[in-house]
Amino acid sequence: MSTKIVKWLVAIIVMVLIAVGLWSWQSSKISSAPVGDKSPIKVGVIIPLTGNFASIGIKIRNGLELAKQDWENKNPGQRIELIYEDQGNCLPSDTVLATQKLINIDKVKLIGAQFCVPGLVPSLAITEPNKIVTAGIAANVQEILGSKYYFSPSFSVRDNSINIADFAVKNLKAKRGAFLYYNTQLGINYRKYTAERFEELGGQVVADEMTPLSQMDFRTELAKIKASKPDVIFVTQITGALGNVLKEAKEMNIEVKMIGNNSNEDSVMLGVAGKAAEGFIISSADPAAIGENPSGFLDRFKAKFNVDADYFSSNAYDALSLEIPAYVKCNGDTDCLMTELHKVADYSGASGKITINKEGIASKPVLFKVVKEGKFVPLP
Repeated sequence: MSTKIVKWLVAIIVMVLIAVGLWSWQSSKISSAPVGDKSPIKVGVIIPLTGNFASIGIKIRNGLELAKQDWENKNPGQRIELIYEDQGNCLPSDTVLATQKLINIDKVKLIGAQFCVPGLVPSLAITEPNKIVTAGIAANVQEILGSKYYFSPSFSVRDNSINIADFAVKNLKAKRGAFLYYNTQLGINYRKYTAERFEELGGQVVADEMTPLSQMDFRTELAKIKASKPDVIFVTQITGALGNVLKEAKEMNIEVKMIGNNSNEDSVMLGVAGKAAEGFIISSADPAAIGENPSGFLDRFKAKFNVDADYFSSNAYDALSLEIPAYVKCNGDTDCLMTELHKVADYSGASGKITINKEGIASKPVLFKVVKEGKFVPLP
Protein backbone atom coordinates (compact mmCIF):
# COMPACT_ATOMS: atom_id res chain seq x y z
CA MET A 1 0.00 0.00 0.00
CA SER A 2 1.42 3.43 -0.98
CA THR A 3 2.30 6.08 1.61
CA LYS A 4 -0.28 8.41 0.04
CA ILE A 5 -3.12 5.91 0.51
CA VAL A 6 -2.08 5.29 4.13
CA LYS A 7 -2.17 9.03 4.85
CA TRP A 8 -5.66 9.27 3.35
CA LEU A 9 -6.90 6.34 5.46
CA VAL A 10 -5.44 7.87 8.62
CA ALA A 11 -7.09 11.20 7.80
CA ILE A 12 -10.47 9.53 7.28
CA ILE A 13 -10.19 7.63 10.60
CA VAL A 14 -9.32 10.81 12.46
CA MET A 15 -12.30 12.61 10.92
CA VAL A 16 -14.62 9.75 11.93
CA LEU A 17 -13.30 9.78 15.51
CA ILE A 18 -13.80 13.54 15.73
CA ALA A 19 -17.37 13.20 14.42
CA VAL A 20 -18.18 10.45 16.92
CA GLY A 21 -16.70 12.54 19.73
CA LEU A 22 -18.79 15.55 18.78
CA TRP A 23 -21.94 13.41 18.56
CA SER A 24 -21.28 11.89 21.99
CA TRP A 25 -20.66 15.32 23.51
CA GLN A 26 -23.85 16.71 22.03
CA SER A 27 -25.83 13.64 23.18
CA SER A 28 -24.57 14.06 26.73
CA LYS A 29 -25.68 17.67 26.66
CA ILE A 30 -29.15 16.64 25.49
CA SER A 31 -29.56 13.82 28.05
CA SER A 32 -28.68 16.10 30.94
CA ALA A 33 -30.47 19.16 29.61
CA PRO A 34 -31.92 21.46 32.30
CA VAL A 35 -35.66 21.92 32.75
CA GLY A 36 -35.55 25.34 31.10
CA ASP A 37 -34.70 24.07 27.61
CA LYS A 38 -37.01 22.52 25.01
CA SER A 39 -36.37 18.88 25.88
CA PRO A 40 -39.33 17.10 27.53
CA ILE A 41 -39.57 16.28 31.22
CA LYS A 42 -39.32 12.50 31.35
CA VAL A 43 -41.75 10.84 33.76
CA GLY A 44 -41.77 7.09 34.32
CA VAL A 45 -45.07 5.29 34.91
CA ILE A 46 -45.32 1.70 36.19
CA ILE A 47 -48.90 0.43 36.02
CA PRO A 48 -50.73 -2.74 34.88
CA LEU A 49 -51.79 -2.30 31.25
CA THR A 50 -52.34 -6.01 30.55
CA GLY A 51 -53.53 -8.90 32.69
CA ASN A 52 -56.05 -9.07 35.52
CA PHE A 53 -55.58 -5.50 36.71
CA ALA A 54 -55.40 -3.65 33.38
CA SER A 55 -58.72 -1.87 33.94
CA ILE A 56 -57.17 0.01 36.87
CA GLY A 57 -54.00 0.80 34.94
CA ILE A 58 -56.01 2.32 32.10
CA LYS A 59 -57.81 4.60 34.56
CA ILE A 60 -54.48 5.77 35.93
CA ARG A 61 -53.11 6.34 32.42
CA ASN A 62 -56.15 8.44 31.51
CA GLY A 63 -55.69 10.66 34.56
CA LEU A 64 -52.02 11.18 33.73
CA GLU A 65 -52.73 11.98 30.09
CA LEU A 66 -55.26 14.66 31.03
CA ALA A 67 -52.83 16.21 33.54
CA LYS A 68 -50.12 16.18 30.85
CA GLN A 69 -52.47 17.88 28.38
CA ASP A 70 -53.46 20.54 30.91
CA TRP A 71 -49.84 21.32 31.80
CA GLU A 72 -48.70 21.60 28.18
CA ASN A 73 -51.67 23.79 27.25
CA LYS A 74 -50.87 26.19 30.11
CA ASN A 75 -47.09 26.09 29.58
CA PRO A 76 -46.26 26.20 25.85
CA GLY A 77 -42.85 24.75 25.11
CA GLN A 78 -42.68 22.72 28.33
CA ARG A 79 -43.47 19.17 27.27
CA ILE A 80 -43.92 16.02 29.35
CA GLU A 81 -42.88 12.60 28.09
CA LEU A 82 -44.74 9.82 29.90
CA ILE A 83 -42.78 6.55 29.62
CA TYR A 84 -45.11 3.64 30.40
CA GLU A 85 -43.93 0.30 31.77
CA ASP A 86 -46.45 -2.54 32.13
CA GLN A 87 -46.70 -4.20 35.56
CA GLY A 88 -48.79 -7.02 34.08
CA ASN A 89 -50.19 -9.09 36.93
CA CYS A 90 -48.40 -7.08 39.64
CA LEU A 91 -45.45 -9.43 40.11
CA PRO A 92 -42.64 -7.77 42.12
CA SER A 93 -40.00 -8.92 39.62
CA ASP A 94 -41.74 -7.08 36.76
CA THR A 95 -41.85 -3.85 38.76
CA VAL A 96 -38.19 -4.10 39.77
CA LEU A 97 -37.10 -4.63 36.15
CA ALA A 98 -39.28 -1.72 35.00
CA THR A 99 -37.80 0.52 37.69
CA GLN A 100 -34.24 -0.36 36.70
CA LYS A 101 -35.01 0.30 33.04
CA LEU A 102 -36.56 3.70 33.71
CA ILE A 103 -33.61 4.81 35.85
CA ASN A 104 -30.69 3.32 33.92
CA ILE A 105 -31.89 3.59 30.33
CA ASP A 106 -34.54 6.31 30.24
CA LYS A 107 -32.73 8.41 32.89
CA VAL A 108 -35.93 9.52 34.64
CA LYS A 109 -35.89 11.41 37.93
CA LEU A 110 -39.63 10.96 38.45
CA ILE A 111 -41.78 7.86 38.57
CA GLY A 112 -45.00 9.79 38.40
CA ALA A 113 -47.35 6.92 39.14
CA GLN A 114 -47.04 3.40 40.45
CA PHE A 115 -49.95 1.14 41.39
CA CYS A 116 -49.11 -2.43 42.40
CA VAL A 117 -48.09 -2.51 46.06
CA PRO A 118 -46.27 -5.92 45.82
CA GLY A 119 -43.87 -4.29 43.35
CA LEU A 120 -43.80 -0.82 44.85
CA VAL A 121 -42.31 -1.94 48.17
CA PRO A 122 -39.17 -3.65 46.70
CA SER A 123 -38.76 -0.96 44.04
CA LEU A 124 -38.17 1.65 46.75
CA ALA A 125 -34.90 -0.13 47.54
CA ILE A 126 -33.81 1.06 44.08
CA THR A 127 -35.43 4.49 43.86
CA GLU A 128 -34.54 5.75 47.35
CA PRO A 129 -30.72 5.53 47.11
CA ASN A 130 -30.91 6.95 43.58
CA LYS A 131 -33.02 9.91 44.75
CA ILE A 132 -35.81 9.07 42.31
CA VAL A 133 -39.16 10.54 43.36
CA THR A 134 -41.98 7.98 43.24
CA ALA A 135 -45.71 8.66 43.51
CA GLY A 136 -48.05 5.92 44.71
CA ILE A 137 -51.66 5.84 43.49
CA ALA A 138 -53.18 3.11 45.66
CA ALA A 139 -53.79 3.27 49.40
CA ASN A 140 -50.46 3.30 51.23
CA VAL A 141 -49.18 0.41 53.34
CA GLN A 142 -47.11 0.97 56.47
CA GLU A 143 -43.91 -0.38 54.90
CA ILE A 144 -43.55 2.63 52.59
CA LEU A 145 -44.63 5.49 54.84
CA GLY A 146 -41.96 8.06 55.57
CA SER A 147 -39.70 7.08 52.64
CA LYS A 148 -37.65 10.16 51.78
CA TYR A 149 -38.40 10.23 48.03
CA TYR A 150 -41.93 8.85 48.09
CA PHE A 151 -45.23 10.70 48.15
CA SER A 152 -48.86 9.94 47.45
CA PRO A 153 -52.11 11.87 47.03
CA SER A 154 -53.85 8.85 48.57
CA PHE A 155 -54.47 7.92 52.21
CA SER A 156 -52.98 5.13 54.30
CA VAL A 157 -54.38 1.62 54.55
CA ARG A 158 -54.21 2.00 58.32
CA ASP A 159 -56.53 5.03 58.39
CA ASN A 160 -58.86 3.54 55.79
CA SER A 161 -59.07 0.29 57.77
CA ILE A 162 -60.18 2.18 60.87
CA ASN A 163 -62.98 3.81 58.84
CA ILE A 164 -64.06 0.43 57.48
CA ALA A 165 -64.17 -1.23 60.91
CA ASP A 166 -66.05 1.74 62.39
CA PHE A 167 -68.65 1.49 59.61
CA ALA A 168 -69.08 -2.26 60.14
CA VAL A 169 -69.71 -1.91 63.86
CA LYS A 170 -71.61 1.37 64.00
CA ASN A 171 -73.65 1.14 60.79
CA LEU A 172 -74.02 -2.60 60.22
CA LYS A 173 -74.02 -3.52 63.94
CA ALA A 174 -71.55 -6.29 63.12
CA LYS A 175 -70.06 -8.39 65.92
CA ARG A 176 -68.58 -11.39 64.08
CA GLY A 177 -66.15 -10.60 61.26
CA ALA A 178 -64.52 -12.79 58.60
CA PHE A 179 -61.56 -11.83 56.40
CA LEU A 180 -60.77 -12.79 52.80
CA TYR A 181 -57.64 -11.05 51.60
CA TYR A 182 -54.55 -11.17 49.37
CA ASN A 183 -51.26 -12.53 50.64
CA THR A 184 -49.62 -9.19 49.81
CA GLN A 185 -48.62 -6.13 51.81
CA LEU A 186 -51.93 -4.51 50.83
CA GLY A 187 -54.05 -7.45 51.92
CA ILE A 188 -52.12 -8.08 55.12
CA ASN A 189 -52.20 -4.39 56.09
CA TYR A 190 -55.98 -4.18 55.53
CA ARG A 191 -56.51 -7.35 57.55
CA LYS A 192 -54.24 -6.24 60.40
CA TYR A 193 -55.61 -2.73 60.94
CA THR A 194 -59.26 -3.54 60.25
CA ALA A 195 -59.16 -6.47 62.68
CA GLU A 196 -57.42 -4.45 65.38
CA ARG A 197 -60.04 -1.72 65.22
CA PHE A 198 -62.92 -4.21 64.91
CA GLU A 199 -61.79 -6.05 68.03
CA GLU A 200 -61.17 -2.77 69.83
CA LEU A 201 -64.84 -1.95 69.24
CA GLY A 202 -65.94 -5.30 70.65
CA GLY A 203 -66.00 -7.37 67.45
CA GLN A 204 -64.70 -10.93 67.10
CA VAL A 205 -62.71 -12.34 64.17
CA VAL A 206 -64.24 -15.73 63.34
CA ALA A 207 -62.58 -16.57 60.01
CA ASP A 208 -59.27 -15.62 58.42
CA GLU A 209 -58.66 -16.67 54.79
CA MET A 210 -55.60 -15.49 52.84
CA THR A 211 -55.15 -16.10 49.10
CA PRO A 212 -52.38 -15.65 46.51
CA LEU A 213 -52.65 -12.75 44.08
CA SER A 214 -53.33 -15.07 41.14
CA GLN A 215 -56.25 -17.00 42.69
CA MET A 216 -59.59 -16.75 40.88
CA ASP A 217 -61.70 -19.48 42.54
CA PHE A 218 -62.71 -18.86 46.16
CA ARG A 219 -65.30 -21.52 46.92
CA THR A 220 -63.08 -23.39 49.40
CA GLU A 221 -62.39 -20.22 51.40
CA LEU A 222 -66.01 -19.10 51.19
CA ALA A 223 -67.20 -22.48 52.54
CA LYS A 224 -64.99 -22.04 55.61
CA ILE A 225 -66.21 -18.49 56.07
CA LYS A 226 -69.85 -19.55 55.77
CA ALA A 227 -69.33 -22.22 58.43
CA SER A 228 -67.96 -19.60 60.86
CA LYS A 229 -71.29 -17.71 60.74
CA PRO A 230 -70.00 -14.13 60.43
CA ASP A 231 -72.28 -11.13 60.13
CA VAL A 232 -69.77 -9.16 58.03
CA ILE A 233 -67.02 -10.19 55.58
CA PHE A 234 -64.07 -7.84 55.03
CA VAL A 235 -62.71 -8.41 51.52
CA THR A 236 -59.39 -7.31 50.00
CA GLN A 237 -59.61 -8.55 46.41
CA ILE A 238 -59.88 -6.49 43.22
CA THR A 239 -61.25 -6.52 39.63
CA GLY A 240 -62.21 -9.96 38.27
CA ALA A 241 -61.13 -11.84 41.39
CA LEU A 242 -63.52 -9.80 43.51
CA GLY A 243 -66.25 -10.36 40.93
CA ASN A 244 -65.76 -14.11 41.36
CA VAL A 245 -65.89 -13.79 45.15
CA LEU A 246 -69.27 -12.06 44.98
CA LYS A 247 -70.67 -14.41 42.33
CA GLU A 248 -69.55 -17.58 44.13
CA ALA A 249 -70.84 -16.28 47.48
CA LYS A 250 -74.23 -15.72 45.87
CA GLU A 251 -74.21 -19.25 44.41
CA MET A 252 -73.39 -20.61 47.88
CA ASN A 253 -76.29 -18.66 49.45
CA ILE A 254 -74.00 -16.50 51.59
CA GLU A 255 -76.16 -13.51 52.43
CA VAL A 256 -73.71 -11.76 54.75
CA LYS A 257 -72.77 -8.13 54.02
CA MET A 258 -69.36 -7.70 52.40
CA ILE A 259 -67.20 -4.59 52.65
CA GLY A 260 -64.33 -3.72 50.33
CA ASN A 261 -62.16 -0.65 49.87
CA ASN A 262 -61.42 2.16 47.43
CA SER A 263 -59.75 -0.24 44.96
CA ASN A 264 -63.08 -1.93 44.25
CA GLU A 265 -64.95 0.78 42.33
CA ASP A 266 -64.40 -1.05 39.08
CA SER A 267 -66.50 -1.85 36.00
CA VAL A 268 -64.69 -5.17 35.45
CA MET A 269 -65.73 -6.38 38.90
CA LEU A 270 -69.33 -5.34 38.24
CA GLY A 271 -69.33 -7.13 34.91
CA VAL A 272 -68.01 -10.39 36.36
CA ALA A 273 -70.25 -10.36 39.43
CA GLY A 274 -73.42 -9.23 37.66
CA LYS A 275 -76.42 -9.15 39.99
CA ALA A 276 -74.33 -10.77 42.73
CA ALA A 277 -72.65 -7.40 43.27
CA GLU A 278 -75.88 -5.83 44.53
CA GLY A 279 -75.46 -4.68 48.13
CA PHE A 280 -71.64 -4.83 48.09
CA ILE A 281 -70.21 -1.92 50.14
CA ILE A 282 -66.94 -0.06 49.65
CA SER A 283 -65.08 2.82 51.22
CA SER A 284 -64.50 5.52 48.63
CA ALA A 285 -62.88 8.87 48.00
CA ASP A 286 -64.89 9.63 44.87
CA PRO A 287 -64.31 13.27 43.83
CA ALA A 288 -67.86 13.69 42.46
CA ALA A 289 -69.50 12.50 45.68
CA ILE A 290 -67.16 14.57 47.83
CA GLY A 291 -68.03 17.62 45.75
CA GLU A 292 -64.58 18.47 44.37
CA ASN A 293 -64.34 19.41 40.69
CA PRO A 294 -61.49 21.88 40.12
CA SER A 295 -61.28 23.39 36.63
CA GLY A 296 -64.17 21.22 35.49
CA PHE A 297 -62.04 18.07 35.86
CA LEU A 298 -64.96 15.63 35.92
CA ASP A 299 -66.60 17.08 32.82
CA ARG A 300 -63.35 17.34 30.86
CA PHE A 301 -62.37 13.79 31.80
CA LYS A 302 -65.74 12.43 30.64
CA ALA A 303 -65.50 14.39 27.38
CA LYS A 304 -61.98 13.10 26.62
CA PHE A 305 -62.32 9.44 27.59
CA ASN A 306 -66.11 8.85 27.53
CA VAL A 307 -66.03 7.34 31.03
CA ASP A 308 -66.44 8.87 34.47
CA ALA A 309 -63.37 9.76 36.51
CA ASP A 310 -62.83 7.70 39.65
CA TYR A 311 -60.49 7.36 42.61
CA PHE A 312 -57.55 6.11 40.52
CA SER A 313 -57.82 8.53 37.61
CA SER A 314 -58.26 11.54 39.89
CA ASN A 315 -55.34 10.52 42.11
CA ALA A 316 -53.12 10.07 39.04
CA TYR A 317 -54.16 13.50 37.76
CA ASP A 318 -53.32 15.09 41.10
CA ALA A 319 -49.98 13.28 41.42
CA LEU A 320 -48.67 14.61 38.11
CA SER A 321 -50.22 18.04 38.64
CA LEU A 322 -48.31 18.37 41.91
CA GLU A 323 -45.02 16.86 40.72
CA ILE A 324 -44.39 18.80 37.52
CA PRO A 325 -44.63 22.41 38.84
CA ALA A 326 -42.36 21.44 41.74
CA TYR A 327 -39.92 19.72 39.36
CA VAL A 328 -39.73 22.82 37.19
CA LYS A 329 -39.36 25.15 40.17
CA CYS A 330 -36.51 22.98 41.49
CA ASN A 331 -34.85 22.59 38.06
CA GLY A 332 -34.96 18.81 38.45
CA ASP A 333 -33.36 18.62 41.92
CA THR A 334 -35.28 15.86 43.69
CA ASP A 335 -34.36 16.90 47.24
CA CYS A 336 -35.82 20.32 46.50
CA LEU A 337 -38.80 18.64 44.82
CA MET A 338 -39.67 16.62 47.92
CA THR A 339 -39.35 19.74 50.07
CA GLU A 340 -41.90 21.45 47.82
CA LEU A 341 -44.28 18.48 47.90
CA HIS A 342 -44.22 18.43 51.71
CA LYS A 343 -45.39 22.05 51.64
CA VAL A 344 -48.67 21.06 49.91
CA ALA A 345 -51.59 22.04 52.16
CA ASP A 346 -55.33 22.34 51.41
CA TYR A 347 -54.65 21.83 47.71
CA SER A 348 -57.94 21.63 45.78
CA GLY A 349 -57.21 18.53 43.74
CA ALA A 350 -59.35 16.44 41.45
CA SER A 351 -59.46 13.76 44.17
CA GLY A 352 -60.33 16.16 47.00
CA LYS A 353 -58.51 18.47 49.39
CA ILE A 354 -54.90 17.36 49.71
CA THR A 355 -52.44 18.05 52.50
CA ILE A 356 -49.22 16.04 52.36
CA ASN A 357 -48.34 14.99 55.90
CA LYS A 358 -44.97 14.14 57.44
CA GLU A 359 -45.27 10.56 56.13
CA GLY A 360 -45.49 11.86 52.57
CA ILE A 361 -49.13 10.93 51.98
CA ALA A 362 -52.50 12.66 52.03
CA SER A 363 -55.35 12.72 54.50
CA LYS A 364 -58.78 12.81 52.82
CA PRO A 365 -62.44 12.47 53.69
CA VAL A 366 -63.89 8.99 53.16
CA LEU A 367 -67.44 8.06 52.27
CA PHE A 368 -69.13 4.72 51.74
CA LYS A 369 -70.94 3.46 48.65
CA VAL A 370 -73.09 0.48 47.85
CA VAL A 371 -73.82 -1.28 44.56
CA LYS A 372 -77.39 -0.54 43.57
CA GLU A 373 -78.84 -1.52 40.19
CA GLY A 374 -75.36 -2.17 38.83
CA LYS A 375 -73.83 1.15 39.98
CA PHE A 376 -71.96 2.43 43.00
CA VAL A 377 -74.05 5.01 44.81
CA PRO A 378 -73.20 6.95 48.00
CA LEU A 379 -74.75 5.72 51.22
CA PRO A 380 -76.59 8.38 53.20
